[in-house]
Amino acid sequence: MQTALTDEDLDPAVNYLCMNYDDTVGLIRESPDPEFENNYWVYSDNYLASLVLLIYDQSNLTLTGRAENITNGMQYCLHQAGICNPMNQYMALTESASYFDNAPPVTLARVDGATINTAMNNRIEDPLLPWNYSDIAFLQAVYYHELGHESDAMKAYGYGVNRYDGKGFKDDAYNDSYLYQTYKLALYIYASKSLCQEYEQQAFDTLLAMQQHDGNGGFNTSYDSSLREIGGTNTETTSLAVLSLILTTPQEPIPEFGMGPFVMMVFLAAVVLTIAARRRKAW
Repeated sequence: MQTALTDEDLDPAVNYLCMNYDDTVGLIRESPDPEFENNYWVYSDNYLASLVLLIYDQSNLTLTGRAENITNGMQYCLHQAGICNPMNQYMALTESASYFDNAPPVTLARVDGATINTAMNNRIEDPLLPWNYSDIAFLQAVYYHELGHESDAMKAYGYGVNRYDGKGFKDDAYNDSYLYQTYKLALYIYASKSLCQEYEQQAFDTLLAMQQHDGNGGFNTSYDSSLREIGGTNTETTSLAVLSLILTTPQEPIPEFGMGPFVMMVFLAAVVLTIAARRRKAW
């Protein structure tokens, strides 16, 4: 199975995240595409992007500093909106979170043409089920694995794997659009590595094929049955792709996001997502 990656593979994706950071807002925009460039998501986009920038090269103070700025920006936006305990499904990647409800967007603020949103998966109203959505299956697999509930983890993982058809994941979301979603390939690879399971080489190849190499560096959000890219790139998909491709060992839970930003950054830096030591350029 091919898993070796070079700086040329992932540096452009990390640079994509940096280039889409807005100093005024203190967050990374949803996408550089004109339709979405004024949208900012605390969860999930900036949560995921902050993890990437923190762990990609811990010796690069530009990246780790940017990660801390984003964390501070996230907490500021949530505090201003009166939200003190947000929960998101992607916390399953790094924290002891188990909330997987359908999450309609919540607008936190509108400032100078920018719309700042978040998604919160702890409303306990409309649960997303692992046998319906492969992304939920893989997130639950990671969650149960970190708790040491291996039987539940493998059951959830199996729900997700069973949706793979050699091109992507045909779950309920696919049935609504007849398009494969790239980020589910990333979650499949991430969960497979976390649970020490083999994953399909084609899934790895397809994920890499969704990266743009025209100076963009981001990962396309979706593709059709001919593996033709559909739609543009965005922060969420790109962040998940990078996280899945650099994961080398199973990670352990870290403290909840509610901790102070500096404390959180210290613990995040200590996660056992061990990244092979590599020389990198400064952004």
